[in-house]
Amino acid sequence: MVGDEASECRSMLEVSYPMENGMVRCWEDMLHLWDHTFGPRRLNISPPDCKVLLTEPPLNPLKNRQKIAEVMFETYKFHGIYIAIQAVLTLYAQGLLTGVVIDSGDGVTHICPVYEGFSLPHLTRRLDIAGRDITRYLIKLLLLRGYAFNHTADFETVRMMKEKLCFVGYNIEQEQKLANETTILVDRSTLSHSFGFSRADFGVLVTAVFSQKFKIRIEDPPQRKHMVFMGGAVLANIMKDKESFWLSRAEYEERGLKVLDKLGGALR
Repeated sequence: MVGDEASECRSMLEVSYPMENGMVRCWEDMLHLWDHTFGPRRLNISPPDCKVLLTEPPLNPLKNRQKIAEVMFETYKFHGIYIAIQAVLTLYAQGLLTGVVIDSGDGVTHICPVYEGFSLPHLTRRLDIAGRDITRYLIKLLLLRGYAFNHTADFETVRMMKEKLCFVGYNIEQEQKLANETTILVDRSTLSHSFGFSRADFGVLVTAVFSQKFKIRIEDPPQRKHMVFMGGAVLANIMKDKESFWLSRAEYEERGLKVLDKLGGALR
């Protein structure tokens, strides 16, 4: 069982997640998920007649990308594939080619500068802590309070609790004080950084890419949960007939995994 169907019956199932920290950890489960996605119950496509665009976070290991390409070409026989960086697709969804994307998803948090549609790996910061780790920590706190949980079956329930009730406290001491008292006094607070970014780091990025008088504009779209998918849909639609854009099965059969070199530095 996969997706919503598995979620509805999770109290009777041992739920597993094939991906961890933006990488495939269980290929058997991942193949089951792709079979479901490409099969008659979902997309109902004939892979040899189709191209597929896949995504991954920045700074993923090369072996993960190589295995994905191998499965797409050898198991599913896709006509062509392309693997895109999620941060780049996020900007495409906003109609942008240049910007700094801050993305904290299920398994990876990254800050990725993008210039003219290309990610900049040497300026990218990645942290393998994200939403799933927060859910696990919330389960741990609830267990310490005496609540009983099935770690797999109740994981989705706790995730929904987290998304509905949790928030980021910019001032921990103040939040604890508010929680213990009935008087509410909201004061100004400063958000501290935790990714090792300093004013000097940001200055280097600004001076290298933009003029020193560049004005920062923050994009916070309401549909940001689906921005990567939307950007991927835009890119795939624009490039669907441009054969040189895609990695073709014929190229893979001729060059093997070296065909990934065609993607250049955008995926490093």
